Amino acid sequence: MTLDTPKSVRSLPNLLDTEAFTMETEILGIVLGAVLPIYPLLFVIHQKIGRYDEIVEEFKKLRDDHERFREAYHGG
Repeated sequence: MTLDTPKSVRSLPNLLDTEAFTMETEILGIVLGAVLPIYPLLFVIHQKIGRYDEIVEEFKKLRDDHERFREAYHGG
């Protein structure tokens, strides 16, 4: 006794895979559509943060130098 599966049931997993692929593609399209237009802005912010970090490091060096000179001048 063999059970013959109808063609429509056999193709159901393929249909589900196609729908999942379509959904993933749509989600990817939405994410890229949302991120790509603001990417230049994110890049500019990243550059400014990098410049800010450089300024902070330079300020720390100047503060340390000032502290050393002040201690040397005032004697402790």
